Amino acid sequence: MIELLTRPVTSPEPVVEPGLSRPSIDCLAELIDVLTARLGRLEAAHDHRAAFCRAYAMYVDGLRSLIDRDGVGASAGWIEQIELDVARRYLRALDAWDRHDMAGTPAPWRAAFAKSKLGGLSVHEDLRLSIYAHTAYELPLALARADLSPRQRSMHADAYRTVTTLLTGSGGAFCGAALRTYAATPSIVRALGRGDGAMSGEWIEAMRRRAWCEALALYDAHRDVERSAAFGHIETAALKSIANAQPSRGWLASLSTGWRFPA
Repeated sequence: MIELLTRPVTSPEPVVEPGLSRPSIDCLAELIDVLTARLGRLEAAHDHRAAFCRAYAMYVDGLRSLIDRDGVGASAGWIEQIELDVARRYLRALDAWDRHDMAGTPAPWRAAFAKSKLGGLSVHEDLRLSIYAHTAYELPLALARADLSPRQRSMHADAYRTVTTLLTGSGGAFCGAALRTYAATPSIVRALGRGDGAMSGEWIEAMRRRAWCEALALYDAHRDVERSAAFGHIETAALKSIANAQPSRGWLASLSTGWRFPA
């Protein structure tokens, strides 16, 4: 648990911990290709983790389109850097879990993958577990590793809000596409549009807003004990969210008995 115990930096390059290799992914287009290939393998293995992988690949494609339209201005490189950092760690967690390397799988991902592996969860619940690990754990750490100096915060905050708006407006569609693919429930996208409480745009926005605040607290910590406490809070909060994830009610009742990928 030493990922953020190095001192904050003011360069736009993220902190790199010694001994950690990174998948060779240099841009969002390459990331989409990697996620698509990984999705194919997960689906072929009937692996429930494919639900999040599909939604994530769609989100990255939407983010790339936003950047191509100059939707985040001068922060484009910063936004891409954060996404690639988060994605590398997600892919590393998948690889470590598949190698049965529990020590190399961060605790929130380990908890999410283990809960998913038990089976009996709906596609919605499997998807939500990885969203917790991704947004409540990896995102604030990636933000803190990136440039969050006071001089840059205002510009980056505007770009971050723009990306959050993209997710708030389209997150239901991204998640809905994954759910519809595996659960074959035509009403899911409409239900997400009405707001489920666990997958709504408001929920996504709230999680990303919390990630931003936690990243600032971690970045501004000047002593090892402060950074350790901030990191511990982020990890504990993510683990608690995963542990407390319960089957949703109402329109998801038809999915609560578990699901399978098509053979």
